[in-house]
Amino acid sequence: MKQFKFLFGFALVIFALAVSFGHLSIPKSEGKDSDSFSAQRASEYIKVISSEPHSVEHPQAREKVRNYLYDKLVQLGGSPEIHEFDSVKFRYGGYFDIGNVYCQFDPVSGPAESYVMLVAHFDSRFRQSKRQKTVYSCGAGDDAYGVGSILELLTQSLEYRKEWKQGVKILFTDSEENHLDGMKRAYSERKDIFENVGFIVNLESRGMDGPALLFETSNNNEKVLDLYSEAEYPYGYSLTTVVYRFLPNFTDFTVVKDDIPGINFSSIDDINAYHVDDDNFDNINLSTIQHYGAQIEPILEEYLTSSEYLRKDALKGDEDMVFFTVPVLGLFSFTKPQFTLFCSVIFALFCLALVFNISARKATFKGVLVKALVLLLFSIVVLGIGEGIAVLVAKVAGTPFNITNTPYVPYSSVVANVSLIALILVYLKVFLARRKRSRMFNIETLLAASLLMVIFSVVLYFAVGENFFFSVPVLLVSLALIFNMFVFMNVLALPILLVAALLGGSFLYALSVALTIGALGLIMFIAFFYIIIIVGMFECYMSQKRL
Repeated sequence: MKQFKFLFGFALVIFALAVSFGHLSIPKSEGKDSDSFSAQRASEYIKVISSEPHSVEHPQAREKVRNYLYDKLVQLGGSPEIHEFDSVKFRYGGYFDIGNVYCQFDPVSGPAESYVMLVAHFDSRFRQSKRQKTVYSCGAGDDAYGVGSILELLTQSLEYRKEWKQGVKILFTDSEENHLDGMKRAYSERKDIFENVGFIVNLESRGMDGPALLFETSNNNEKVLDLYSEAEYPYGYSLTTVVYRFLPNFTDFTVVKDDIPGINFSSIDDINAYHVDDDNFDNINLSTIQHYGAQIEPILEEYLTSSEYLRKDALKGDEDMVFFTVPVLGLFSFTKPQFTLFCSVIFALFCLALVFNISARKATFKGVLVKALVLLLFSIVVLGIGEGIAVLVAKVAGTPFNITNTPYVPYSSVVANVSLIALILVYLKVFLARRKRSRMFNIETLLAASLLMVIFSVVLYFAVGENFFFSVPVLLVSLALIFNMFVFMNVLALPILLVAALLGGSFLYALSVALTIGALGLIMFIAFFYIIIIVGMFECYMSQKRL
């Protein structure tokens, strides 16, 4: 019976981790005959757009793509325009001309007071050095994913055009890869096309695989988040907006986000295919493309058909929201005062759990403090080892090391996974040896890890205003240890460790692929505390008596 219980619990943990990494939590591709967004149909646009490199260094190929998009918008019943801008300076010297593709679709009743603007860039990356070799991208992911998805989204939305109360504006920008030139010139010289735009959706790509992440919103995003709650398979974190400020990347959304409410999506997996020759049609991922559509299609329908958005400024809010998603469980969002209260409640519950378990002689205060110091020391060592591995593999690959951007390292995901598995095995060995020596070991270790995460949460709260990836696990452990005073722990241990696995796995996955192998030490540091919680909760689950 105990062996079955172990296998059942272990299988659920593995399943939860698989879901958290996006393998089972993003939608499968819809076929060409689907009545809703179809990645299969979007891929037909992507195939044409990415047939060859079409960067600012390839003017003829770029013009072919521009004309193709123009023709497609005509076929959809639009009257597109090409907005040309000259004398754009290339970062490697010289000047060139560019041309955006713009088209406006009004409701059947005529011009609207408010429009959603769908934005993606159609130029591919210019020359890029990949391990001392110059290569060119075909732009299948970056950004034919975005362009193809917009064409498919527009096609589907036109099916219910009679219900529109708001309109759609399409903007395919040129020369985004250089210096966001198409959007910058449009916003400074063709400001008229942004009139009555109340909502912007920008589609980007930073890899060929994985979920499509809502990684950035405009400021004062409370109403934007209300609209995003319509999305299916939501996936995003407000914290990524903070992280994104430190990354060497900008998008077209950067130009307008301070003035127009909006959201910014991107696939973020497989950085080794970003901006290089691996970004081609042979490597596209239909599930990733489908995830763009699954999130944006219901948002677009709600915006276009609801009277709530008749005013251009309907999505302008008064405050920013703290939000995060947990696979299966969905979107969680808080105003800043609500999040402050949330953190205060978590701190109170942790104190209660600590006092209860010490009073019940399931732990000692000294034991918790000593274990907290040991865990802190071990976590710092883990951080150092992880960064040391990152520096070493970057050197072997001949790639400059940067903690937030170390791309084009072969087998970087293998290195990261092996490192994390090694960390799990080392901790399991220590855990199994220590728990035999003390009946208090597991509870004290859980409380010690929670104490450290409380400290980290306080620091992060005052530094960046967010700490969910530490505070929520503290909440889970605290509730479990409190209820353990009244019921058998194994009643709550399994669901708690599954929620921890879903939250930790999805966040660490997003963080690791966004920051690349350069941040391996940071990833292992955070993962270490989730390992402690999951192992500790699994031990509680396996217990047949009160601890």
